[in-house]
Amino acid sequence: INAEYGVDFNSIYEQMDVFEKLITTFEREYSRIQQLEKRTFAWNAQVAATDSIAEGFKTLVQQNPELPVRPYLLSQKLSHQIAAIKMIEGLKDFTFNGSLEILLLHSPQGFLQFHILLCFKALLPFMDGQALKNLIELLGLYLPPSKSSRESTKKFLISSANNRWDFSLIEITDPKQNPNFKKWFFEASQYFYSNLKDPSWVYTITKVEVVVNRKLENQFFECQDNYKSKKIPHQTRIAYHSSNQKALLNIAKTGFLEPDQIKKKDKLDPGY
Repeated sequence: INAEYGVDFNSIYEQMDVFEKLITTFEREYSRIQQLEKRTFAWNAQVAATDSIAEGFKTLVQQNPELPVRPYLLSQKLSHQIAAIKMIEGLKDFTFNGSLEILLLHSPQGFLQFHILLCFKALLPFMDGQALKNLIELLGLYLPPSKSSRESTKKFLISSANNRWDFSLIEITDPKQNPNFKKWFFEASQYFYSNLKDPSWVYTITKVEVVVNRKLENQFFECQDNYKSKKIPHQTRIAYHSSNQKALLNIAKTGFLEPDQIKKKDKLDPGY
């Protein structure tokens, strides 16, 4: 089994043993927080110590990505939920965002809420436009205590998500780094290779950049909705355009410009 699937099950069992011991340690340290008066030096120190233990779950899953996340995320125990959140943070996997959203809005535990916000902060650079939109809408519903660290983190997330959704690039050089990366890299590669004019051409794709652009995204869906409302037959097609790096970056930011929108007409081809 180990040879066929490339998974070291002995290592997983060993890691699970360490994992369960870490959960026990977390539960012990978290219970001490409950015994202290809030906002005191001792309370702050104990919270920091418990935070440090929680980081261990992230380290473990980075060493062994086969560790299970979902069973712990769906558990009712705080220690299990914290473990799952830190594992999601370590994996940079925003496919669990729906479950995190429910926990954030419905959990009474401030400690858990804060770590969910930290998880979203870590996931932010890996989110596409739809994920960023969902996050902004979620944070609009989330009402943390005034002047708390949760409130300041919420404000930071909203500002950062809006900025990234306006325009950002997600660079993929290692598809294994993230489940979404694997999907996007595979799709881009598949479209590219299937559209080669000559099958004998040999290319190696070393990097894929996912464009996040709110304006262009909205324009695309508005056009699509217009076709649907007028019952105009249509389908989405993937097309390719080769250019230099500088021009590609400008296209990613503004979309293709019509000839009349271009100032330097001498840069246009003779067909114009």
